Amino acid sequence: MQVFQPFLVGMAGIVTLCTVVWRGLINEAQANEQRRQNDAKDMADVGLLLEKAGALLADESPLKRGVGFAMLNTVITTPKSPYAQYAFETVCDELAARYLFETTDNKPIIDQIRAISGAADKLGIRTTRWRPFNQRPQSADDEFDIKIWKGFPQGSFHRQVIFVDESLLGLLRYRPNDFKFYSCHFGTSSESSLHAMARMSITEKFFECSFKNISVEALGWSSATVWGRRTHHFDRCDFSDALIYSKHDILDATLEECSFERGRPPRVEGLSHEETVDLIRSKHGMFVEYEQPVLLLTHDQA
Repeated sequence: MQVFQPFLVGMAGIVTLCTVVWRGLINEAQANEQRRQNDAKDMADVGLLLEKAGALLADESPLKRGVGFAMLNTVITTPKSPYAQYAFETVCDELAARYLFETTDNKPIIDQIRAISGAADKLGIRTTRWRPFNQRPQSADDEFDIKIWKGFPQGSFHRQVIFVDESLLGLLRYRPNDFKFYSCHFGTSSESSLHAMARMSITEKFFECSFKNISVEALGWSSATVWGRRTHHFDRCDFSDALIYSKHDILDATLEECSFERGRPPRVEGLSHEETVDLIRSKHGMFVEYEQPVLLLTHDQA
């Protein structure tokens, strides 16, 4: 017995170790199963939230619709949510259908949509569908600037008044293929704290638009198409250092009280600065050369 005692003790230790390992494996399996069940329940709850949100958005009560958007935000931001994309598409549909124009009544919901789209953008959730933004103010006498923020869904705007700020300039730079503008009016607010003109490149995403108090960085892509030539209207715009891709781009446009800074005239490709200024004046008449530089809000600042 003295000879075999160490072996017996060792075997007892091995049995104890195996028992501990076995119990550990069982506990881990039980924990994994419990986590799986909890995850399944969480996803079922998220799906139920999505269903309830759809019902609330169909209600005309602003309070109930606000609760619906809050539910969609939860669905979008829940980790590993299988319904996040669908929930975000629902938010984008509501924006396109109802909430382009900010009024006192709908401002809380627009703020919700702005926050939701920003959160979705941070999570890498982007809309997969192109949307036409065609809604109008309720009265023909009403005119609201549409504000386009980071995370705004891609789409096309038709006959809308667009407010130009850092957010829009940033989107036009970093998401150049996400937006098209047809017969839209662009301008900056006279109450802007920056007191600056926005500097824009007016290229293939713009169709027969008007621009007021805008600094033109580039103008082009107005070649004839099956819909005719793309022309634009410029009211009190600045053309300092503007690059104009073709003389048709500027000759077919309409200019009203436009100007450029002395020493920084625009240039049409293939022409000198002097020839460009003479060409513009020969067609549009007054094209003022001024001394004082204009404070600009540029893409880089955005």
